[in-house]
Amino acid sequence: MFHLKKENKGAAIILFDEEVRLTGKISAELKKWFKKQRLNSLETVIFDCQNIIFIDSMGIASVISMYKAITSSGKQMILSRLRKEVKDILILLNLDKLFLMDDRTPEQIIRKL
Repeated sequence: MFHLKKENKGAAIILFDEEVRLTGKISAELKKWFKKQRLNSLETVIFDCQNIIFIDSMGIASVISMYKAITSSGKQMILSRLRKEVKDILILLNLDKLFLMDDRTPEQIIRKL
């Protein structure tokens, strides 16, 4: 369902293989999967959100959990290609103040690192 694609320049992209509603069970699976990933050598993790069609409180909690794990060790996390509906929810909750959000593709972001 999700996978990690490591790139050069110390970056990786977290991708969803298909459109998902980031709710309940999928959020729990994402957190469990994320904990198994080895991100120590990375400086930047880009969460490609183009396939997230909806996010609820559990989905937001899982993204915040990943954000804390990544940034607590001095790395950065970028949310890339958020759909308008998902971005509007995050902005409504003032999470645009917490997360770096970028409309470019992950590959475009990495080229500018």
